Amino acid sequence: MIIMDRFVILLIMLFLHIFADFHLQGILANLKQKKWWKEELDKYGFSYHEKEFYEKDWIPALIIHSFEWAFFMMIPALFTGVNIWLYLGLIVFNTLFHFIIDDLKCNKYMLNLVADQLFHFIQVLVTWCLIYVMG
Repeated sequence: MIIMDRFVILLIMLFLHIFADFHLQGILANLKQKKWWKEELDKYGFSYHEKEFYEKDWIPALIIHSFEWAFFMMIPALFTGVNIWLYLGLIVFNTLFHFIIDDLKCNKYMLNLVADQLFHFIQVLVTWCLIYVMG
């Protein structure tokens, strides 16, 4: 029974990953991309100084998306009895790594969607393992 319970937690975490990464993002899917900001500012004729004002706005958008993703994906861990400090640490860990992975895909063009999702699935699996090994 305990193996089935743990497997269900993993499946729910994977489902919430998909939900947060594909359905929940909304406008953040655009806002987290440097290219989108440049194109929008060019489209509306912003000056160099105005563009400079907005040039780093992709960073908080990507942080928000990464935190939102980590928070949603970690909800099932609340039902495992995991230590609160490990739980919070895993949210920070997952926010950081989600940021890095998405930045490599969205802004540095070093990953395609398949690689991006593979890394996120591995991230979920590692998190799940840490919950049961350290929790």
